[in-house]
Amino acid sequence: MEGVSKFGVLIVRFVEAVDELLAEHTAREDFRCEPKGKALRESLLNAPDDPPIFEIAEVTEVESFDRDAKPLGLIFFPEDSDDDREPKHDA
Repeated sequence: MEGVSKFGVLIVRFVEAVDELLAEHTAREDFRCEPKGKALRESLLNAPDDPPIFEIAEVTEVESFDRDAKPLGLIFFPEDSDDDREPKHDA
């Protein structure tokens, strides 16, 4: 499709877990089940031979967080970009 570009997305989530592996799983499943996760999956234009890849880039332990806080927005960036343009934010 002409005029369509591939983008990556940065998704920040806070979860409570006993270890890093469970934190990764919980964050991934929480996003998959929330409205933004469902909307993102429904809007994908990837070809069947190029499915999206959801990777956990970093897990950081924090002392505490607000469990009632609204999840942060999504940060989109061009997948094949080597320049320093600012990412697009979706709050």
